[in-house]
Amino acid sequence: MKRKKKAKNWLLLIGMIATLGAWMIHLSQDRLLDQRVRSLILTIQQGVQRYHVAEEAYPPKSMSGIDLIKLLQERGELSDALANPWASGARFSESPTPNGIAYETDIFAESFAIIATDPETGDVLYRLDSSENPSLE
Repeated sequence: MKRKKKAKNWLLLIGMIATLGAWMIHLSQDRLLDQRVRSLILTIQQGVQRYHVAEEAYPPKSMSGIDLIKLLQERGELSDALANPWASGARFSESPTPNGIAYETDIFAESFAIIATDPETGDVLYRLDSSENPSLE
């Protein structure tokens, strides 16, 4: 009888450890995605700023993230190797997965906003703009 009780205790302990391990893996994946999204937004911001220096205005119309990235890549403001963090590292040009990035500007292209949303829920994750939120901090 004591053996069965000890075996149940061990099974319970192993189950708890496995559950904790799975939870820790999930948390680390969320943090990794968060870091990749933040890095992507900052990279895009650098490309938008280079565009602004060259043209003395931001890109002139609101557009999806993929359209903004293509525009900046065509002009040489961004690398062709940008990875879509929501598509397991696939390049934006090759990824059918929604990218969760949007670009907005005013009618005079004097300000901009880069917005990252969760592609599944539509919740805003980050907003980086030239006036109210110039930093991700």
